[in-house]
Amino acid sequence: MNCKICDQPTHIIGSGDMLGHSPTEFMQCTRCSFVQTGPAVWLNEAYRSAITSSDLGLVKRNLTFANVCSVLIPILFPTSHRFVDYGGGYGLFVRLMRDAGFDFFRYDPICQNLFAQGLDVELPAVPAFDLVTAFEVFEHLVDPLHEITTMLKFGYSIFFSTELIAATAPSPQVWPYYGLDHGQHIAFYSMQTLQVIAEKFGLRLYTNGQSIHLLTDKNISHRCFRMLLHQRVASILRPVVRRPSLLDTDVKSVLASWQATR
Repeated sequence: MNCKICDQPTHIIGSGDMLGHSPTEFMQCTRCSFVQTGPAVWLNEAYRSAITSSDLGLVKRNLTFANVCSVLIPILFPTSHRFVDYGGGYGLFVRLMRDAGFDFFRYDPICQNLFAQGLDVELPAVPAFDLVTAFEVFEHLVDPLHEITTMLKFGYSIFFSTELIAATAPSPQVWPYYGLDHGQHIAFYSMQTLQVIAEKFGLRLYTNGQSIHLLTDKNISHRCFRMLLHQRVASILRPVVRRPSLLDTDVKSVLASWQATR
């Protein structure tokens, strides 16, 4: 198989059994170091539950990113107004951000919306959002370039998380992020991979070099971006840039909708 990102040859770096019974090879690109699995024939079984039982860090992750975004958005995107969480899962992040005063919406055709009902959006005809967030989504993408193209139809800036893989990739039995137990992770990006993606879409790449990244058409400070990712910095600055919560407004909207159906 050629690389899904740059169409260059790949070489096999190891193999493993997805879900404990579906063998697959892991192949790394000789140019951009992107790692992909073989044909993911196990995905229907893997997505019987959109959120895996081993994702015990879901709540902590959403709290962490909500803290960071509540500071990063006002400082790096000061004129922004509307936002969408792509692959928004249960809607917890959207709810946290709206409680913090940010007009966030959710897009996720797979997972049940538990915390942000009434805030789902469809693919817009033209980009309608100032920032797209996509946390722990990229590693799930069967066709990354197609999916990123879809994300950019929502807006031209994507703030996302995914663990970067080393240029010399670890074996599937050593790195837990391969997710052999749940079978949902099928795409793994190196720093070079993200740089190639940025070039393909004519965007700038900002990253902490580990797990948090931004693709955008805006020119911002790399140093400022990395600084705002620190939880201590975000916690100090958050009271300074605090916005009025949208919670009361959302409650009134839900009650009005309920009364209209009576």
